[in-house]
Amino acid sequence: MREIKFRAWDKEKKEMFEHGLFYLSTQKDFVEGFLCQINDGEWVDYKGKLTLMQYTGLKDKNGKEIYEGDIVNNYEYNYEVIFFNGSFGLEISKDELKSPLCFYNNIEVIGNIYENPELLKEE
Repeated sequence: MREIKFRAWDKEKKEMFEHGLFYLSTQKDFVEGFLCQINDGEWVDYKGKLTLMQYTGLKDKNGKEIYEGDIVNNYEYNYEVIFFNGSFGLEISKDELKSPLCFYNNIEVIGNIYENPELLKEE
């Protein structure tokens, strides 16, 4: 069974939280937000200020964990890691076919869509 983990992108601070504890509330008035416990142990109510990305359960060729929103390279192409049709996959552009992530080997995480969007720009 794969490990269930998340990381989060802070939309306001433009900062990635790689480690933290995320609590998704089931309260009706709190549906669009969640609490996040960052490394110092303080719980913060982010209410939609963070974008969660789930760990795929896979690692790249260097042993780095692969998350949704990561940009990976497979030889000469860069792909975005996405979740579609109930599984994780790779997407070159919005117009191209998506393929399951498990079909690829020898990929390397080179960035993510929030900190390195230029890595997906077509030449």
